[in-house]
Amino acid sequence: MKLKKPIVTYTKTKTGKKKKKTISYRTVTETKYKKRAMKKSFGKNTRSSTIIRWCARTLGMKITTLSLPTDKIYKKGYTITGSIEAKMEEVVKNCGAVMYYRRGNMVIRSIKVGNDERFTLSAATGLLDSPEQSEDDDGKKIYTVRSLLQYRIATASIISISSKTVNGTFRVKSGKHICNGSDFITELVVF
Repeated sequence: MKLKKPIVTYTKTKTGKKKKKTISYRTVTETKYKKRAMKKSFGKNTRSSTIIRWCARTLGMKITTLSLPTDKIYKKGYTITGSIEAKMEEVVKNCGAVMYYRRGNMVIRSIKVGNDERFTLSAATGLLDSPEQSEDDDGKKIYTVRSLLQYRIATASIISISSKTVNGTFRVKSGKHICNGSDFITELVVF
């Protein structure tokens, strides 16, 4: 994919001359399993965890954490037709859990369970702006936070925020790390 802003670096050769290197394109890998579809039926009294494990094996996913709040039993059985990943997400949601990647590993568990990073985000540790308050689809308060790149923060991290407008402990709902050559920023949505 083409970068919005090319990355320019300078190096010195053995003779002492400057050599300019410009990177305009970056290779982006896309997961192959997202478009995979098939038909599969599961028998009576099949547990959700069985369906999730089968879907993950079929898609080639490695699940590092599988902790369902309720391991729902499908008394009449369950049929997957179409996208395997979409049906897997549906089964996970029926169990009261969420499915997300954390540092390259698939995690399926309640969003209320998180990893305590023991990290305080403040102006001294890279907080760029005061968190902006808004509401999510369920009407709950969420905050949008921007800071300097903090690689330790990932989905479901429990962090402390100390600013003029917001103080307390929050859980990361979603976020992204942005690196475009000149800016190194982490954008988070916390609740």
